[in-house]
Amino acid sequence: MLPWVLALITAVSSAFAADLSTDEQWLNLLHYRQTAFRGLRSQADGNEFFLSPKGRHNAAAELEATVHALLTPPHEGHARCRFPARELFLTRHIPDLAAKLPAVSCPEWERFRRHLPIKDVALVFSSFYVNNPSSAFGHTLLKFGHAAPGDRTHSELLDQGVNYAANATTNNALLYAMLGLFGGFEGRLTTVPYFYKGREYNDAESRDLWTYHLTLSDDEKEILRAHLWELGQTHFDYWYLSENCSYHMLSALDAAAPRLHLQDRLPSWVIPSDTVKLVNDTPGLVAATSYRASVATRYTAIEGRLTKGEAALARKLITSDVACDSAEVRALSEERRALVLDTALDGIAFRSPGESLKGETPSGKQSTICVRMRA
Repeated sequence: MLPWVLALITAVSSAFAADLSTDEQWLNLLHYRQTAFRGLRSQADGNEFFLSPKGRHNAAAELEATVHALLTPPHEGHARCRFPARELFLTRHIPDLAAKLPAVSCPEWERFRRHLPIKDVALVFSSFYVNNPSSAFGHTLLKFGHAAPGDRTHSELLDQGVNYAANATTNNALLYAMLGLFGGFEGRLTTVPYFYKGREYNDAESRDLWTYHLTLSDDEKEILRAHLWELGQTHFDYWYLSENCSYHMLSALDAAAPRLHLQDRLPSWVIPSDTVKLVNDTPGLVAATSYRASVATRYTAIEGRLTKGEAALARKLITSDVACDSAEVRALSEERRALVLDTALDGIAFRSPGESLKGETPSGKQSTICVRMRA
């Protein structure tokens, strides 16, 4: 008998002896949920997420197929490269399995692993944005950081974000609403530099951001990163009021840390504020919070510190009725000039959101002169 076949028989026997197919974490990693009429069913809708033809409905069949795939000799698209979170789960529960796995090169997974830091894992809530129906109640995403919360030597804008959103296929408002409400779009997870999301939400859409830093263990962070890699290969039907961005941020956290039982405590209809409330209501889950004001919030706050005359001057600068290097601006003290120019710069960015998102300097020359004068 081939050695890997013997190892397979031993591993499968160990898995079923430990009843791993009913383990809560295994069920969460496959996104199985009990349904009213069809019994156990995975919410993942891409066939590539399953190794068994029965895997969508049968946790035991998928477990056996996964063990088999992990132990097969090296080949392109090996299960060790595709499903590292499942491998972590199984090797933690079957101690001698790791030594039996074949050596496999997984450059894409290793690149993703290096790219997504796990020193800090946080849930980010973005305030509502009425111009986009899918964000009318806000939006949530996960942020992965290079440094612990409060480390002032590191900017969170250098972190990475993991976002879940519908892949919209129509611009028709009525059709968009119907498809969004009834699972007509594919929902996919994507990884994006956090500075881009900061610009998009804070500047282009004037949305405030609240960050909730989570107290996950190192093992939980590691399996969360591996699980997000697995989810990047599949999709979920997007349901605007249930299986949305908020829901799947929590489902990913439950897969990594089943002790949290986040999904079980969700209402039938899920909006981002429910996610925030649930996370904050979970004892010991939130280690720290931080806030990043939108350009509109910053503009309103800083304008309130100006005198009536300075506020009028700032508004003239915003509309280019007065130049940033004019005598009227130069007449101010250094401290007051800086405050007026800061207000004008935020006002210019607020009026030119599209330019900010593209990485362009809002209002060109006027903004450049303001920056030079501010410095």
